[in-house]
Amino acid sequence: LEALRGKRLAIVGETAIVTLMAERALMKRGLKLGTDISIQNHSAHNNAVLSMKRGEADAAVIGSGPYLLMPEETRAGIRIIADLGHSPNATFMAHPRQGKQTIDTIRQALVEFADTSEGKEFMNRYNYQGFKPVTVKDLAAMDEYSAAAKRIMGLR
Repeated sequence: LEALRGKRLAIVGETAIVTLMAERALMKRGLKLGTDISIQNHSAHNNAVLSMKRGEADAAVIGSGPYLLMPEETRAGIRIIADLGHSPNATFMAHPRQGKQTIDTIRQALVEFADTSEGKEFMNRYNYQGFKPVTVKDLAAMDEYSAAAKRIMGLR
């Protein structure tokens, strides 16, 4: 990661969890996005990779799920230089106005879906470990990234 100093890094938005994880890893090595490494914002993981492949960026930060879904010809020639660890891939939310019964039904349907043949195929395709209800511990693990996103958006 230290070799990224002075380079161009394609990202998928400053508040994307994968970008925030990369920023944290780079900061631990004394590098700051936007100062030591120039950043290019892209609307999608695929666009960030294509920017790198076209020579417009020297590296890209993308999620493992989108990487696995990219066509082989897009992934060809890409070398992974760092694994930033695990983060939640997707979070489904419902507004409280939906009511407890509706929310519980949706939650149960998602959890049960993972055990169906279609669900197992979906989980395998997207490299998900399954669906589970979000806990206070899960939310606490995201506090650092939530605070960073709020700071970037000027909310704190």
